Amino acid sequence: MRKCTVTAASNMSGKTYEYLCEKVRAKFGDDIEFTRVTDDSVIGGFILDLNRHIFDLSLATQLKAMGRHLREE
Repeated sequence: MRKCTVTAASNMSGKTYEYLCEKVRAKFGDDIEFTRVTDDSVIGGFILDLNRHIFDLSLATQLKAMGRHLREE
């Protein structure tokens, strides 16, 4: 069984969490065990850690990337 950790801010609803888990299972298979972690520094969005493959779709990371991009110009 593969493990997937979903890290999100506390404002992610249970319904959204379940929807996300369903989509991950549809894409990667049913043999996934989910763990939910709350981290308000994520701000919005989420971070998936699926067997050490990180999918960072958090607002915090996007804002940091935007700041780096703006400083480069």
